[in-house]
Amino acid sequence: MERAFQELVERAERAGWDTLEIYVALQSLADHHMLAKAANAETDRRIAELLNRRNQKP
Repeated sequence: MERAFQELVERAERAGWDTLEIYVALQSLADHHMLAKAANAETDRRIAELLNRRNQKP
């Protein structure tokens, strides 16, 4: 994973991004990815809860 990270940074540098831009963008991407996964997990949990409730009704 480290090598892929280094390659991504190198590609961004070749594309003209400065170092601070690269690391801010990567941090933002990581944060948004984490938040999206958490939101998806919460949505899945709520759907399962609603389906369980529906299946338990007489």
